[in-house]
Amino acid sequence: MASIDGVAVLERYFEQSREMLELLAAEFVDAPALAVDAASRNLDTIAPGMPYLDKPQSPVAYAMFICASVLSLYMHLRTKSVNVHDYGSKYVELSRMRPQPPGPDEDEEPDLSEMDAAMAAKKTHPGEFDIEVVQGDGETFDWGYNIKSCAICHVFSQHDAMDLVPYMCAYDDVASDQGTLGLRRTGTIALGASHCDFRYQQGKPTQHLANLYPERIRLVKDA
Repeated sequence: MASIDGVAVLERYFEQSREMLELLAAEFVDAPALAVDAASRNLDTIAPGMPYLDKPQSPVAYAMFICASVLSLYMHLRTKSVNVHDYGSKYVELSRMRPQPPGPDEDEEPDLSEMDAAMAAKKTHPGEFDIEVVQGDGETFDWGYNIKSCAICHVFSQHDAMDLVPYMCAYDDVASDQGTLGLRRTGTIALGASHCDFRYQQGKPTQHLANLYPERIRLVKDA
């Protein structure tokens, strides 16, 4: 069940994303601020079926909240006949232009204990992530995890927006590029794989999903 605090956190994430959302909306409509205002009202539609509103401090909740903001704007813009691939590719393009917050030191691997604890906790919503942490082998990858059930897919599927999810996957490649994290995946659930196989090797080039699935992630240019 969603808590008042959880809804407040969702709304706060949306407001923190407002500048980005207005830049995105401006690519498609003449009044981007009004479009984002309309998108904010879609949160009331999204929230009832959304996991993590009862535990917004979960280390994996932020990804769901950010993607819900992107979904809310798409739900409005598609009423204006905006194409999902045009919207998704522009989202990825704008994400490349915005710097990521500082990450861990180059030689420091992330502490996966919080994610382990989150996954061990009892699930309170059927749409929560199911994540399996994978220890690195020191040669082919430093650390990784498998997503066996995707909260983002769960929510987007409720709003006929599964074609947008691969662009959410592509955002992870942007974050990897900006942090030189060396993310490699062979596929994701949204692209038809049985699970999402995240593998990281600091300093190595990112393997971009758009290059593996060009018909599903239609970026104009991808390095």
